[in-house]
Amino acid sequence: MQLHEYTDSDWQEVAALFNRVFRGRSRLLAPRVAQGLLRQRLQQMVAEASDSRVLVARGDGGIGGFVSAHVRDVEQGVITAPACAEGIGSTSEALLSAAEEFLRDHAIRSAQTTGLTREHGVGFGEPMHMWLLNRGYRAVGEHHPEMVMELDVQAFKTPPLVQEFRRRNEAEGLVFEFLQEEHVESLKELTWADWMQRGLSRPLADQPGHYPYAVCRDGDAVVGFCGGCGADPQTKTGGWSFILLRGWTPERDGRYFRRGVGAVLLAMANEWLREHGVEYQILATGYENPAQWLYRSAGYRYCMITAPQLQKQLIVAQ
Repeated sequence: MQLHEYTDSDWQEVAALFNRVFRGRSRLLAPRVAQGLLRQRLQQMVAEASDSRVLVARGDGGIGGFVSAHVRDVEQGVITAPACAEGIGSTSEALLSAAEEFLRDHAIRSAQTTGLTREHGVGFGEPMHMWLLNRGYRAVGEHHPEMVMELDVQAFKTPPLVQEFRRRNEAEGLVFEFLQEEHVESLKELTWADWMQRGLSRPLADQPGHYPYAVCRDGDAVVGFCGGCGADPQTKTGGWSFILLRGWTPERDGRYFRRGVGAVLLAMANEWLREHGVEYQILATGYENPAQWLYRSAGYRYCMITAPQLQKQLIVAQ
C-alpha cells in the first residue's frame, strides 16, 4: 500500500471502505446514508481546522486505508482513527505515523483520536482501541465509555402501552403537545444547564429551520420535554438533543416519575422525525444511565460501546 493525498475523486472508494470496515456495527447505516454522513463530517472537520491532511492508502485492489489529521489550535490536533480493510497492520501503522508527523510539523504537542461520525469511532475493547493504547494513547480526564444506540425511524410506531400512558396522564390533567410560544420561558426554566438549550433560539414547529420540542405541561408549567428535534433532508438522518423531566433536575421533584411521561415524549419526537423523512437515528447515552431501558422499549438497538476520548503527547523537535 502506498499513501496518497486524498482528492474528491476518491470519495466513492473511501465510502465503500468505511462500509466494509464498519458494516458489522450498524445494520441501518445504508451506503448512501453513510456516504452522505461521512462526507459531510469530513468537510466540516476540514473547514473547522486551521490546516488538515487527509490520506488514503492505495494498493492493487484500490483504496484500502484512510486517515485524516486536523490542526485544531496551537496546542492540539485531532486524528481520525485509521480505517483499514486489512485491520490492524502495516497500513494502519503507516497512516497513523503520517498523521502524527503532520501534527508535529505544525508544532502540535497533543493528538486526540476521533471518528468521522460517532458510529465510525473507536469501540471500547476493540482491536483498534487496544492498538492505540499500546501506541501511547491514554484516556483523557473524566471521559467515560458511552452506549451508542440506533433506531430505524421509518419502522417506528408508538407502542400501544405508550398510547395508554398518554391517555392516563391526559385524564389526570397533563397536556402533551409541541411547544407553543407562550410556554417558551417555562421550558427555559426547566433546562437548568446551558448545554440543554440547543435549539431554543428557534423552538417552535412553525418556524423556518425549526427545532421543535415535544413537551408535557401541568397547567402552564412545562414539566418535561424531548427536543429540540432536527432533520437533515440530504442524509435523511435526524434526532433530538435531550429528554428531561422536572424530577431529573437538581430540584428532585419526583411527581412525574414512573408515569410513562418520558416514553410519551420520546414517541412524539420520533413520530415527528419519521414524518419529516428521517430514516436513521443514532444516540449515545452514559454507560450506566438507567434511561437505556426507555430507549430499548422504544425500539433502539445497541451498536457499540465507545472508547473514552484518547490522547497522546507528541514529541516535537525543538
